[in-house]
Amino acid sequence: MLSLNCCFASFGQNKNYKIIVNAGLPYENIERTVIQKIFLGKRTTWDNGSPAIPVTLNSRDVHAAFLNDIVKKSPDAFNSLWMSLLYTGRATPPPSFASDTELLMYVAETPGAVGYIESTTSLENVTGIRVITVKD
Repeated sequence: MLSLNCCFASFGQNKNYKIIVNAGLPYENIERTVIQKIFLGKRTTWDNGSPAIPVTLNSRDVHAAFLNDIVKKSPDAFNSLWMSLLYTGRATPPPSFASDTELLMYVAETPGAVGYIESTTSLENVTGIRVITVKD
């Protein structure tokens, strides 16, 4: 069973996603540039030294909103970047999940994981994750 450690907030004007991290991470607020670098494969650890593991959601609208707002890339540019990193052997694309439930479970069970879910997803009875605030 998952347990909830939650400090709810969203970034910018877009309210159709929440950014979540594994509850083992000591963060409630994270700078956008840190999240951006993690999702672009430019940063592989958190400040505390634990691995930073980005995960994505296969929801077209939520995925696009997150990438545009936080990562500052279109979905096509994001996919091209990761295919290039994969092809050159520099990195493996982030795990991607078909549902919020699958993504929540992965983040809750994976130390250092960070992802996003739809803002309407209920976190009642969910443990092991923290919703974070992203700051500029």
